[in-house]
Amino acid sequence: MKTAAIIVSAIFLLGTAAMGFMGSNRSIKDAKTIDQAQKALKGMSAKNAPKSVQQIKAISPSRLRAGGVAFALVGLLSLALLVVVLMKRGIVPHLAIGVIATAAFAVALNPSYDLGPTAPASARTLAYVVGVLAALGAAAAFGARSPETTPA
Repeated sequence: MKTAAIIVSAIFLLGTAAMGFMGSNRSIKDAKTIDQAQKALKGMSAKNAPKSVQQIKAISPSRLRAGGVAFALVGLLSLALLVVVLMKRGIVPHLAIGVIATAAFAVALNPSYDLGPTAPASARTLAYVVGVLAALGAAAAFGARSPETTPA
């Protein structure tokens, strides 16, 4: 049973790391795109602008960049948790809580936006996926640790 928990935690934590790094890339690319669009729309009045232009003006590129850093941190922490689980260290519960807390921070930090019908998922949508994967991976990692490996 413990081996199965290690395998499941490895799958979910590797998925969390991959999605975290992809989310970081998406946030930074979208921040550049939105920053360029905001510069192009700088002279347009907010009253006369269509709803899509108003939405683009409302998104903060610096918040997206900070969300990208949070995504990268979730990816790094999930890889660290995987290594700690495989090394059978007693710090697993603390690191698992850190992974979940950082994923929740990424969800709260990344804005939800719609760049059009053919645009990829927003950073908030990716943060939801990363959060679920992180919670499942951390729970499996917590279950993979055994009482004999933790210090008394």
